[in-house]
Amino acid sequence: MLQTRLAAGVTQLPVFGCGHTTALFLPHQTPYQTPPEEIAALNEAQRQAFLVAASQAMAPILVSLQLGDATDDETLNAKAWQAYYRELKLVDVTVAKPSTTPGRWPNAWATRRRLTVPARSIAGAA
Repeated sequence: MLQTRLAAGVTQLPVFGCGHTTALFLPHQTPYQTPPEEIAALNEAQRQAFLVAASQAMAPILVSLQLGDATDDETLNAKAWQAYYRELKLVDVTVAKPSTTPGRWPNAWATRRRLTVPARSIAGAA
């Protein structure tokens, strides 16, 4: 074996061509752990970006609703975007990966699909 263990964190390696060995200090490497404050700040920034995008998508639809000339599709879109916005507010930003936890980042398209899938009518099923 080329290296010999001396003490915790010190390894003796041969120096090739010189005929002697040298001791190197090789500290134990621990993986970097992101501080909780940084995790929360990064996730809050991501949430704010999602909220801004949702607000921008809702703005023209809400104008149509307020003017009273919104179509049925625009009404469904407004409900979907508002549900998505509320779901974003519920995400726990203190966990390292909200996308892999129960309080994960909601999906705007999944929210839209959930609200627009028509319920089966009892009369149509007969």
